[in-house]
Amino acid sequence: MIIAIANEQINSGKSILAENFASLCAYAGRKVLLVDSTSQRKSYLWSIERGASGIEQKVPVRAIGGKGLEPELENLALRYKDIVIDTEGRDSMASRSALGAARLVIIPIQADEIDARRQEVLVRRIEAARAHNPHLRVLVVISRADHDIAPDELDAVKSFVKKIPMAVLSDTIIHEEAAFRDAFQEGLSAPENASPDNCAVVEMLSIYREVFDGEKKH
Repeated sequence: MIIAIANEQINSGKSILAENFASLCAYAGRKVLLVDSTSQRKSYLWSIERGASGIEQKVPVRAIGGKGLEPELENLALRYKDIVIDTEGRDSMASRSALGAARLVIIPIQADEIDARRQEVLVRRIEAARAHNPHLRVLVVISRADHDIAPDELDAVKSFVKKIPMAVLSDTIIHEEAAFRDAFQEGLSAPENASPDNCAVVEMLSIYREVFDGEKKH
């Protein structure tokens, strides 16, 4: 399955979600590739740190952007069971290719910093992708959340979800946990850098199960 992690919102936790999701796929025995199509190359740098740390569980990462992404995805889809794409946080040729090829797009959104203009741009990008990819699923995940989300912030997220036809708001909320930041700096996923009952681990496992349980229903 091709999964694109996408957002126009700055600091939404997009790259951290992509890295953790790819790592969980690998630990589940699924042949996975993490593709970094961003200009910042955060996921690619994460993989370099991971290699330097000598971690046994490998998560292959490739940096592919621009015109090269679309033809590469066609070839890579034959070699990998799952491809997780950390997409550019803006409209670009690479982000269009990612949305056009994906089975699922996950949108991490920070509830207390919703930028209406940026989100409208993202909605239009998804609508354009659906013209060529009508079976695209959309899952919105509240990310980098405080432990108490204000009712008006939750209403703003639900309003955004309603703007995207057939989009679903995840039951999982990913909170702002130090385990995510610490793991990223060492090339680790949250489960590799925290105890099994740590909130960061529980949340990542929850969103992982939600995605693949949802795929079985489709």
